[in-house]
Amino acid sequence: MKTITQVLLCVVGLAGLAHSAFGQAPTILSVTPTPGSTVANLTNLTNATITFSEPVVGLMAADLLVNEVPATARTGSGATHTFHFSSPLPGPVALNVDTDAAITDAEGNAFDPFAPNASWSYTLADSVPPVVRSITPAAGAVVGTLTLIIEFAGRSNRSPISFKNNFRALNSCQIVQLHT
Repeated sequence: MKTITQVLLCVVGLAGLAHSAFGQAPTILSVTPTPGSTVANLTNLTNATITFSEPVVGLMAADLLVNEVPATARTGSGATHTFHFSSPLPGPVALNVDTDAAITDAEGNAFDPFAPNASWSYTLADSVPPVVRSITPAAGAVVGTLTLIIEFAGRSNRSPISFKNNFRALNSCQIVQLHT
């Protein structure tokens, strides 16, 4: 009889341990890139990897918001998932788990999207210089009135170009219209 009592106590002890380990909601353990960092190149902020405290289910690509825009794809399984999205505009970038997300662990314990570590931010630096696509009129052209048009390539998702009135060959010049 003594052996049976010891076995029963051992089983009860394990059941209590399992409940305390698995009865809690999943949390975010880590995020890559590191929250709060400055991302220097525009191509470097097109995905984020989240590692949860335990495997999660119900996670969708749209559950991660990048400046309030849902991610477009998600890869991964278990506790680690990578979200893919278009690079946001340079400047402050906020990432957060959508408050309507239905993320749980296998036992149904819900992830808290309002938890302090369920949102984070970055600074996206615009370190890629613009590329001149064309200049009108062509160099060396003789004109009576100068209307200078400079087109830049690849600026569709980047910050506006800053122009300074610094034309040395002209006595008077002003920027009258900018198209973005």
